[in-house]
Amino acid sequence: MVERGAPPQVSPIRKRLLKSARGLTTPLVPDDYIALMNPMWSTKELRGRISSFARGNRPMNTPSIGLMREGKLIYFMPRSAIESRDAASIAAELVSAFQQHCGAGVKQ
Repeated sequence: MVERGAPPQVSPIRKRLLKSARGLTTPLVPDDYIALMNPMWSTKELRGRISSFARGNRPMNTPSIGLMREGKLIYFMPRSAIESRDAASIAAELVSAFQQHCGAGVKQ
């Protein structure tokens, strides 16, 4: 099953421009051309950027997840907390950590 993210916030003007451009670029869509210029400008899916890379004392292939606020690590989920669990329980823990450290208002 294909996993889909939340739709990105796109201004109404940009939506109209892309809709009109879609007719000129068939069978490709404007997003195909936009992704060539800057992959972060997608209107179809959310994109992320690695903001920093911190070398630790763990091997590079060790999965871990951290929440950062204002450049400081406020929550860390190590490999041992990720490996033997399913995605739903990891997501629930991350939502809980986000609510605890960054405030309420996040739906589970």
